[in-house]
Amino acid sequence: MKLLCASVSVLALLAGCNATNPYGPSGPMASGRDRTFSVPVYGPDTSQAYAAANRECQRMALHAKLLRNDGSRLVFECVSELQDKP
Repeated sequence: MKLLCASVSVLALLAGCNATNPYGPSGPMASGRDRTFSVPVYGPDTSQAYAAANRECQRMALHAKLLRNDGSRLVFECVSELQDKP
């Protein structure tokens, strides 16, 4: 009997926690995976690094966004939309 009461109490508590936001997110959310990566740069030409980053992000149906240039490596992040630069 105590086990039954405890089970019902836990279920009621969990149902109450879920009731605070009965609607799911309105749009896609990040999967939780790290979408940041770096690509080596060989010489002054960075086009191969950009091409590799685009291929990597296209596998996830995303776009490559340059975060920083570390000289010998370019650090990219895969994002859902590219923002236009003014």
